Amino acid sequence: STKNWTVRSSGTTAGERLNLAAEEKGQWNLRIDQVGLSTDQLAEVRKVAADTAGVVLVATPRSNGRTTTLYAMLHLHDAFTNSVQTLETNPQAELEGVTINRFDTRNADVSYAKALASMFLKDPNVVLSAQCPDAAAADAIARFGADNRRVYVGLPAFDTFAALEIWLSLVTDKSLA
Repeated sequence: STKNWTVRSSGTTAGERLNLAAEEKGQWNLRIDQVGLSTDQLAEVRKVAADTAGVVLVATPRSNGRTTTLYAMLHLHDAFTNSVQTLETNPQAELEGVTINRFDTRNADVSYAKALASMFLKDPNVVLSAQCPDAAAADAIARFGADNRRVYVGLPAFDTFAALEIWLSLVTDKSLA
């Protein structure tokens, strides 16, 4: 099979550190039935995706398939009849029909919440926010999701309760959370 290799290097006190990662070609283009969900889980995910409003939290520990799952969730929406957009620091793939917005962490003038607000002005139907770094971003996401839009949010968490705890701690208006 074809692999793409990502090489990252960084200086350390002990010298140079290299990190090699092999990615299977097409791993980011999986459908929801290919990400390892049980039949019952798959049915629930399809039900959730059929609703076109609200916020869906997708939470996993780091490097446990969160981005792959988020991308698979986007495939449940027709990107040709819906405006589907993402906001990501490091987009992993180009998805057919999906507008990918890159968040530049080096630009101190634009916060994640401002980048979200700018993207929301384009009136998308479905949004993927790869992260939710602060309360301002969470508030923007919660308001947009309450406005008859679907927002998928990636959160680093070990279980459902931890994800809910993070989300509730971030969103200022608890009735929107």
